[in-house]
Amino acid sequence: MIRAALLSFVFCAGPVLAQEMSLSERLRALSAPAPTDFYEDERQGDLDLIARHAPALFGEDGAVIAMFTGPGCDTCPAAWADLRDMAQAQGVTVRLLDTAEPGNATLMDTLTLDTLPSYVMRDRLIRGEMPAFVLVRYLAE
Repeated sequence: MIRAALLSFVFCAGPVLAQEMSLSERLRALSAPAPTDFYEDERQGDLDLIARHAPALFGEDGAVIAMFTGPGCDTCPAAWADLRDMAQAQGVTVRLLDTAEPGNATLMDTLTLDTLPSYVMRDRLIRGEMPAFVLVRYLAE
């Protein structure tokens, strides 16, 4: 996809760019290596953490989203209600993890989450309240 975009840019960016680049320069640009993903190690670390703690996060019922809540979180009740409604509409299971319970607080800290509410899916960590329609999109990916 990146090479297609580069091809489009190199060959269709306009007459000025096309005139300034020789054919060999255009071909060299097309064979350039793909850009480096600077966050690959961090992303893989998050995925490893989630996988390591999946039983505690998603339970035996196979929840697809776990939501951390806790004392003093004013937005958590509404966020939980939205998440439950979304889950019912999508036919999926979600799980509430209250950080008032020490094990859940430790788990949240282990996952480097520091904001309530926070969500965990099998492929991502989400800090802060997230609208249900965004979570639906994430589920569809």
